[in-house]
Amino acid sequence: RFLAPQALEPSAGEAHMESSPIGVVFGVEPWNFPFYQLARVAGPHLMAGNVLVIKHAGCVPQCAIAFEQVLLEAGAPAGLYTNLLISHEQSRQVVDDPRVRGVALTGSVAAGRSLAS
Repeated sequence: RFLAPQALEPSAGEAHMESSPIGVVFGVEPWNFPFYQLARVAGPHLMAGNVLVIKHAGCVPQCAIAFEQVLLEAGAPAGLYTNLLISHEQSRQVVDDPRVRGVALTGSVAAGRSLAS
């Protein structure tokens, strides 16, 4: 219901707002509060109909793997949420992939600049 189309009241004419999935979203998450970082990105994007590929911090890979397993055991289809155990340098290749339509990053200014360049 939160993402349901909404009628708007413009000063002239008719208008409505509609939320649509954008496709594949690449999430880059830090080491602190590892399950929370995944849940706060996965929840809204999966509810909106997006697919997630996640690069979690290299020091907490078991958290990322466990989170993916919980989703699979809950009935999420394989491929809806996928962990990428990759380096920072490899992240640039993911961002450049035309199938990736969005990026969700929690990190430093330097990390953001690196992915945005």
